[in-house]
Amino acid sequence: MLVQLGSEETIYYEAAGPEGAPAIIFSHSLGQGAYLWNAQAEHFGRSFRTVIYEQRGFGRSNSQQPPNTLAGMGNDVLALMDHLGIAKAHFCGISIGGMVGQWLGVNAADRIQKLVLSNTAAKIGTAEFWQKRAEDTRLSGVEQFLPGSAERWLTADFRAEHPEVVPELENSVRRSSIAGYAAGCEVLATTDLRDSVSQIKLSVLCIAGNEDPTTSPADLQFLAGKIPAAQYCELPSGHLSCVNRPGLWNEAVMEFLA
Repeated sequence: MLVQLGSEETIYYEAAGPEGAPAIIFSHSLGQGAYLWNAQAEHFGRSFRTVIYEQRGFGRSNSQQPPNTLAGMGNDVLALMDHLGIAKAHFCGISIGGMVGQWLGVNAADRIQKLVLSNTAAKIGTAEFWQKRAEDTRLSGVEQFLPGSAERWLTADFRAEHPEVVPELENSVRRSSIAGYAAGCEVLATTDLRDSVSQIKLSVLCIAGNEDPTTSPADLQFLAGKIPAAQYCELPSGHLSCVNRPGLWNEAVMEFLA
C-alpha cells in the first residue's frame, strides 16, 4: 500500500498481524527494501502488528526529492505512523535504518516503545567515502557497487547454502532510484550521532555481526555503552544479520520485546 506525501511523493508499506496488537516497524538498509524482512514478516506477524516500509527513493516508494537528511527520513516514519493511526511502536532498523532509529530515539522518543539497532553505528564510514559514492551514483548508477557486496552482506557458509538469496538482494539494489540511492549516501556522509545517542532513554537492543565489515561489533558496543538502557547481542553473521541468521535474530529480538 502507498502513503501519499505529496503530488509525486509516496511511501510503500506492508502491514500485517492482529489489529490491536503492539506495533513494530522495520526499516531497511541502503539500497534494500521490504524483501530484506521476509524472514521477520511472518514470525513477528503472529504477535505484532508489523509494518514493513520502503524508504523514499527505494523499492516501490516514489520520490522526486528523496530526503538527504536523517531528520527527513525520521519524519517519514512519523508520517507513516500518523497515517496508520499508530501512536507508539517498537522500531527495528538495520544499517541506515538503524540510524533512523537512533534519530527517533533522540527526537521522537514519545512515539517509540523499544528500539532495535541492528548492524548500524552512530557514524558509518567517512564523509568523503559517502559523498564520492553519491557522486558516482548520479554519474553511473548503482550496478557498479554490486561486485563484492554479497561478501559484506552474508557469511560464506550462508551464501553457499542459500545461493538464491544473493540475486534477490542485488535486484533490490537495482530497484533503487538514482536519486534515492544518492540521497541515502548523502545522509551517511553527513550523519554523526556519537555525541547525541546518550540522550536515548528507551530500552535498546544493539545487534552486531561478528563478520560485519561495514558496522563492526565495536560500533555496536559503542552504542550499547553510550545508551543508558541498552543491551548488546552479537551474532555469527555479516552485515545483513536479519537475512544471514534469521532464526537467531528473531529469537533475540522477540526475547527483548517480550
